[in-house]
Amino acid sequence: MRQRKLRIVRRISASLSDSWNATCLRLGMDRRNDNGYSRVKCGVELASGVRLTVDTGQPDSVVLVFAGAQVQLNRSAAAVLELCDGSRSRERLVADVVWGSGRSASAADVVEFLDAAQKRGWIVDVQL
Repeated sequence: MRQRKLRIVRRISASLSDSWNATCLRLGMDRRNDNGYSRVKCGVELASGVRLTVDTGQPDSVVLVFAGAQVQLNRSAAAVLELCDGSRSRERLVADVVWGSGRSASAADVVEFLDAAQKRGWIVDVQL
């Protein structure tokens, strides 16, 4: 089981977006060593002033609150953003979402969502 998870992480690592790689390089975090494996990791966390909260009217509904605005999240988006606590690399976060969903979530969809969330200012990259 651990071997399958490692293979998923490696495949996801290979498919990460250029914007994330560029962010790591801009922050001075050279992500690859001579063997092609990550030497310094970038993590993902919610941006300052952004938080997740449960909608009081609907207990199973999660809302993203930021700068006086609110965005109602679907279950998948909430699951991804709940893992953005700064403790996981982007590769690990994507692998955890795919693995936790019973592989019903696509790694490409999760990466695309993370890119969109970063462009909207909901999440930021941090050095682990």
